[in-house]
Amino acid sequence: MQRVPRASVLLPVHNPGPYLGPALTSLRGQTLGDAFEVVCVDDGCTDGSGEALDGVAAADPRFRVLHPGRVGLIEAANLAAREARGHYRARFDSDDAMHPRRLELQAAWLDDHPADDVVASRVRHFPRPEVLGGNLAYEEWLNASLTHEEIAREFLVESPIPNPSAMWRPEVFERAGGYRDDGLPEDYDFWLRAFEAGARFAKLPEVLHFWRDHGARVTRTHPRYSVEAFLRAKAGYL
Repeated sequence: MQRVPRASVLLPVHNPGPYLGPALTSLRGQTLGDAFEVVCVDDGCTDGSGEALDGVAAADPRFRVLHPGRVGLIEAANLAAREARGHYRARFDSDDAMHPRRLELQAAWLDDHPADDVVASRVRHFPRPEVLGGNLAYEEWLNASLTHEEIAREFLVESPIPNPSAMWRPEVFERAGGYRDDGLPEDYDFWLRAFEAGARFAKLPEVLHFWRDHGARVTRTHPRYSVEAFLRAKAGYL
C-alpha cells in the first residue's frame, strides 16, 4: 500500500526562468526526507521549465508533474490541490526558496496544535540590495503578527498570511472553496473566506520562506493584485 505523505507542496510553474533551479534545490533539501510530495503543475511553460520539472521527477520520486497546458495560476494551484495526497497542503512559488526545515517545522506544529488550521512563517525578501522600501515595510508588518489573535486583527489591513509560506489542513481549502478566479487577489480572497469560515491561524517565529523580489513577479504585473482589487476583496468580505 502506498504511504500517504505528511505534506503535499502545491507548485504552479509558469516561465520562472533561472529562478526555478534554486527553488527546486530548496525543496529537495527539506529535512522532512521522503515524507512529502511535490505536485508540480506546468502551466504552459515555454522557457524549458516543464522539461526541467520532468527531469527532476524522473530522478526524485517525491515529485510529480502535471501538464494541463496554459490554465493560469489559480487553476494550476487548484489542480495541484485536487491531486495532492498528503495529510497537509503547503503552497510554494517557483521563484522563491524555503528554509530546509520549513516543512518539518510546520507539519510538527499542525500535529501538535490540533485547534490550528493554518500555519505560516516569518518571511524575508531577497536579494536584499534589490528589495524596495515598500516590501521591507510589508515584511516588517507581516512578521509582527504570530498568534491567531494578532493575525485576525490585521485581516482588513492586508493579507497577514504570506501565501507561499503557508501550510494548512485540506479541510480548510475545501470549506473555503479553494482559490477563485474573480479578478481579486486569489490568496487574500481565500484567506478572508477561510477566516470567515472559522479557520484558526498561526505563524512560526522562524524565517522559513525567502521571497524573491524582482520586476516580473506576478504580484507586480497582474491587475488582480492592484490596490483597487484589494479594496474590492475587503468590501466583499465586509
